[in-house]
Amino acid sequence: MAGNSISDDTNATKDENDTLLINDEKFDHIFIVMEKGQGDLRQLMNSVKGSKLTEDHVITILYNMLCSIQYLHSTNIIHRDLKPANFLVNTQCNVQICDFGLARSNLHHGEVEKTIED
Repeated sequence: MAGNSISDDTNATKDENDTLLINDEKFDHIFIVMEKGQGDLRQLMNSVKGSKLTEDHVITILYNMLCSIQYLHSTNIIHRDLKPANFLVNTQCNVQICDFGLARSNLHHGEVEKTIED
C-alpha cells in the first residue's frame, strides 16, 4: 500500500509504484537479491569441452556480456572483478553480472572524459 510503513521497527515506506523508500540517514549498506542463475560462464566453458557451442551461441553470449558491461559503465559503476565465474548464463544465453563485492562508483567519470578529449 502506498505510503504505509513496512513494519513498526523499520523506518521504511513504499511509494505508489511499490518502490521501497528508506527514511534513515544512517543507511550504509545495500543488498541486491537476484534470481538463482543456471550456471556461470566458467562452468559453461568447462562443460563444453566434449560438446561444442555454436558460433551463434558464442556471439549471443559475448554480445550480452558487452551490453551488461556497457550498462554498468553508463551508470558510472566499475565492477573491478570481471571474470568468467562472475557472468551468470542461462539456457537462452542471457547474461547477468554477479559478485559486486569490489564494485565502486566512478564519481569522477566526467573529469576523466574531459581530460581524454583535451
